[in-house]
Amino acid sequence: MFSEQNRDIEDPSRHFDNSVAAPRAQAGDRSHARRYWNDGESVCYTGTMANDKTANATNTEMWEERARLLRTMGHPVRLAILESLCEGPRCVTDINALIAIPQPHLSQHIAALREARLIACHINGSLRCYYILRPTLVKQLIRLISKEHPERERERTTVIREAEKRRETPA
Repeated sequence: MFSEQNRDIEDPSRHFDNSVAAPRAQAGDRSHARRYWNDGESVCYTGTMANDKTANATNTEMWEERARLLRTMGHPVRLAILESLCEGPRCVTDINALIAIPQPHLSQHIAALREARLIACHINGSLRCYYILRPTLVKQLIRLISKEHPERERERTTVIREAEKRRETPA
């Protein structure tokens, strides 16, 4: 399954075997228990093993929410809408003047951003003025993706050596 050059990198099917626990963990002292990989190798674990599943579920939910936000923001038209709103509140006609797409399409993109709770609006008669609900998040992300981020290739041996060093050092 692995290519020749990746033979010494950890197998992705490797996982913790929760059926094996150190005597301290079985006795109820879970503060500094050891956990075991499914191949028998142990690692020091300083968290509470009983809370692992809850923490992982919460962590997974958190990352799923963040992924949803990024998917919502990940459309070029939505990024343009957010960027224009970073300058201040705007009405639909003003946004449409900046982003040359049919108005029904713009409304669909605005609806997606509203559903994700990234923007909101105030209505005054027929006037709908939109603003950013999470200004720090949106402004920082727009700033971040607007910058240049050059690629940095690294030597294979350096990467593997650093990864092995991290595996040996308990967190």
